[in-house]
Amino acid sequence: MDIGFLRQQMQPAFDFRKAHPDKVLWLGEFGSISLADQKCRENWMRDVILLAKEHGISFCSWDYISSQNIIGFQLCDPETRRILSPRLKKIIQGKVRRHSAKS
Repeated sequence: MDIGFLRQQMQPAFDFRKAHPDKVLWLGEFGSISLADQKCRENWMRDVILLAKEHGISFCSWDYISSQNIIGFQLCDPETRRILSPRLKKIIQGKVRRHSAKS
């Protein structure tokens, strides 16, 4: 899955946003499962956020932390409460660009 595939899947939302500039469109509770490879998680989140920002869509990632016994979408380690990836933190804050040498 890459940004092209995501763009295609999200196109109906982009079309709606363009056709209804007076409406607020919000992308809520999205994330990447913690069992996935960290680089893949980062890249997927980066691409979804870049597309949302490109089309003026507000967003909220899911979830900050899960309990220790649940496989979830957590961004922080449930025991230490530390962010799992400094790069993912920057991505969620919108500070990483697709073609950046650090992305």
